[in-house]
Amino acid sequence: MVPEVWGDSIIVLNFKQNGDAIECSNYRGIKLISYTKNPIKVNIPYVYERLVDSKHRKMIPISEEQFGFMLVRSTANAIFTARQVMEKYQKKRKSCYLAFLDQEKAYRRLPREVLWRSLRKREVPEYVIQIITGTYARSRATARSRTDTQRRWLSRLVCTKDKY
Repeated sequence: MVPEVWGDSIIVLNFKQNGDAIECSNYRGIKLISYTKNPIKVNIPYVYERLVDSKHRKMIPISEEQFGFMLVRSTANAIFTARQVMEKYQKKRKSCYLAFLDQEKAYRRLPREVLWRSLRKREVPEYVIQIITGTYARSRATARSRTDTQRRWLSRLVCTKDKY
């Protein structure tokens, strides 16, 4: 059984500091979750990160091209690499072409049942899936604005980049 508070979150809008403040697309939503959601992570973060990281890497492989939210490969590393490549091409007076992916368009929504089925296909242990499904079963979000008006709703979809 997962504590009900683990499903609660607050969404706070953060202005991106560019564009018109009236335009909704110029805000980024940040979802704040209860820190009690993972007491192990709070008490021993380094051990937790190493344990979970190694276990999950075996269950769900992450490609070598992945940057961001990785221990050794941050987005700063990707930017540095791109700059180095561009500099080398400039020195040799050759053309260099870079392509960028709009992350907003890359994410898509899918029903949670599809995600659980995918985890089972990847042979993630059932007890792990039960903890995850328990956390999301009563997932509720509250939106906060400057006027502090709140509206709570149940969340039924998960955003993902992976293809399932």
